[in-house]
Amino acid sequence: MNKLSLEDISLVILAGGAGQRMYGQDKGLIEIGEKKLINHVVEKARLQTEKIVISANRHLEQYESLGYPVIKDDQEDFQGPLAGILAAIKVVKTDYLLTLPCDAPIVASNYHQKMLDTFNESKTDLVVASDGQQMQPVYALIPKGLQQDLEEYMLKGKRKASEWLKRHRIALADFSRQQDFFINLNTSDELKDYLGK
Repeated sequence: MNKLSLEDISLVILAGGAGQRMYGQDKGLIEIGEKKLINHVVEKARLQTEKIVISANRHLEQYESLGYPVIKDDQEDFQGPLAGILAAIKVVKTDYLLTLPCDAPIVASNYHQKMLDTFNESKTDLVVASDGQQMQPVYALIPKGLQQDLEEYMLKGKRKASEWLKRHRIALADFSRQQDFFINLNTSDELKDYLGK
């Protein structure tokens, strides 16, 4: 089997959530310092790749202004990260996609490479990042070949990313020495704590 390369992977930034725990705010557009959260993520991500797409369901023009393709979910009513992943699988040109949430402002500088290396060193279907204690399901390297399986899973009304990932052979990429990578700003309190650092 040929080794996977960085050219085979598109990065999908997941920014399509409802922001329920942030009083309905579009989390990607929350200001941190003088920049929006999505800008922090994109600026760090593009040091590793230019193959970036953004999954969003609101304020599409603002996301499009970043210069990357923006993909909207097929399903209505904010169906969660799997809906964004499914929409992206259908349109990315590469054979694999790597996911990254928009509400995590610290992007590990070796994210792409470590996920790629873990995949190439293992005989698995996909790779999920781990903080050393548990897997982090919105940080995953997923083959386009799983599109039909994901569609069928979601047609059953299921939406839990970790549950769907565990249906497949998983290799865990160890980011236990970079735990700040997984700080995500889900609530207004988490945002205040982060800004207070």
